[in-house]
Amino acid sequence: MKTMTEESLQRKLARLESALDTERARLRKACDKIPWGAEMRRTKCTPSFRRENELIEKIKVVKLQLSQMRTVNTLAGQ
Repeated sequence: MKTMTEESLQRKLARLESALDTERARLRKACDKIPWGAEMRRTKCTPSFRRENELIEKIKVVKLQLSQMRTVNTLAGQ
């Protein structure tokens, strides 16, 4: 497994959060295009939230890795 430095994890976290903001903007735009009452006429009227959920999970993993790295660095510094 590739070891990552704290700086690289922070860059990855920033990149993932930026991607999440972009995905939320895309979903907001897609939801705004759905007219009122569309649920009654169509069965598939909501956009997919899969990508947003994947990004949220990846962000959680990176934050966990960062906290573990900081804990190890704190213990090593004592």
